[in-house]
Amino acid sequence: MAAFTAHSRVLGGACCHQQQQLVAPRVLICSKRSCSSSCAPQAALQQPSSSQQHVRVQRPSLKPSRRSAVVAHAAAAYPFKKKDARLVLEDGSVWHGTSFGAQGTEIGEVVFNTSITGYQEIMTDPSYKGQFVCFTHPHIGNVGINDDDEESEKCHLGAIIVRDVSIVVSNYRSVMTLDEYCKKHNVMGLSNLDTRALTKVLRETGCLNGVICTDASKSDEELVAMTKNWTIVGKDLLSVVSCKEPYEWKDSTKDEWEFSEGAKGAAAG
Repeated sequence: MAAFTAHSRVLGGACCHQQQQLVAPRVLICSKRSCSSSCAPQAALQQPSSSQQHVRVQRPSLKPSRRSAVVAHAAAAYPFKKKDARLVLEDGSVWHGTSFGAQGTEIGEVVFNTSITGYQEIMTDPSYKGQFVCFTHPHIGNVGINDDDEESEKCHLGAIIVRDVSIVVSNYRSVMTLDEYCKKHNVMGLSNLDTRALTKVLRETGCLNGVICTDASKSDEELVAMTKNWTIVGKDLLSVVSCKEPYEWKDSTKDEWEFSEGAKGAAAG
């Protein structure tokens, strides 16, 4: 039984102005400055004995072999993937997180994006070529990936950094999860990281070179050196992301997204 210290009224006595250690089931808390006969019936309260005040419950101890089995089972049943990747910035800071998508080592310029929706459009935006995008919105991936919201033929950024990757996808247009999409396009992902703290660093210092790595054999110092020996400045990324030749856009808006009746009629013929 849990014991606690309180201002209480006990059987056969006046108001106690000193703290006493009482057994919880035997205690009535007095909310008045001075007790009177209007308090709860005295018969319901009894002075706890010294043996009641010092009751200690002895739990049976496990044998060493049994204890080891319990610990091993608990470790094997851990429901979440543990942190197995790092983001190392050129300022020397190391941010640990959980990997998803592609594995390996990737270098890029770390930037942030404050959009609440549209992560698929951001990932396929050619302007993010050579960069890692840190999403300030904490929950990413909840609507999965669909075939209609692509801004280009593929993902152009090097990695995405998120606070939490949704384990549940809820959207009627979804054809795959964010994790599956990143693996398909060889994009590294890092989650379980304080993205808003990272954003504050980027806001104060400006964009920083960074390396995301899932290879535990590489030291932090080695990765920092990689960031210092790389730059996005002067790289001809336009020729990499541009289309090979001009083309005319002929696809009309799907009926469920078109609000103009005139446009609907023109599309129908």
